[in-house]
Amino acid sequence: MRYVTSLYPSFGVNSYFVGGGGVSGDPFPMTKQGRRYFGDFHISKMYQARRSSQLLTFASARSSTGTFLSGYGVVEGFHTVMPPYRYENQGRNWETNYDEYAENPNLNSGNVSLRYNGKGIAAILDGHVEQWGWDEFADMRRWADQATKPDWTIKTRLP
Repeated sequence: MRYVTSLYPSFGVNSYFVGGGGVSGDPFPMTKQGRRYFGDFHISKMYQARRSSQLLTFASARSSTGTFLSGYGVVEGFHTVMPPYRYENQGRNWETNYDEYAENPNLNSGNVSLRYNGKGIAAILDGHVEQWGWDEFADMRRWADQATKPDWTIKTRLP
């Protein structure tokens, strides 16, 4: 069972805004050049957070429609969760409504899973946990410490 858990962790990390690890396929924002272009939009140390009691660190996660493993059934989980908005020129990255059967959970919900009676588990930076619904997960003020509105995006700093 430990091996299965290591392959499909139940919680994904908000690596875009907490820790600054980014994600594979989009490493530019975390590079030295990317930081000049976008600034430090993530927190990399606990003391940097202004709203530690509201900032999502981990969330219940899923990958493509769950994986069936003999003896375990369908196993949900993924190592990262992605925010509903990222860059100002992209618009919303999630679909409008949650679909628990989506073929591509990353496009539907950033890999967030609402598998607990239509809600997901959110682990907050200050150490407490909450149960959130779709609208709460879709609010960028919960993902990024700098966010000032639900549809906040990362802005470029260069003219």
